[in-house]
Amino acid sequence: MGPHQFTGSDTYRHAQVGNHQTAADALMSWTKAGGKVLPGLDKRREKERAIYLGE
Repeated sequence: MGPHQFTGSDTYRHAQVGNHQTAADALMSWTKAGGKVLPGLDKRREKERAIYLGE
């Protein structure tokens, strides 16, 4: 996800107002490329979500 996509995303909007759990969950909507879920990207987002939540 690039900076322009991120600043217009639900993840960004939720984080800005302090809804951190919802923001972390919204990260999981960024797992596709070319309309298909990529297993490696899905795994990466799970790790990013855990880091964001301090897990």
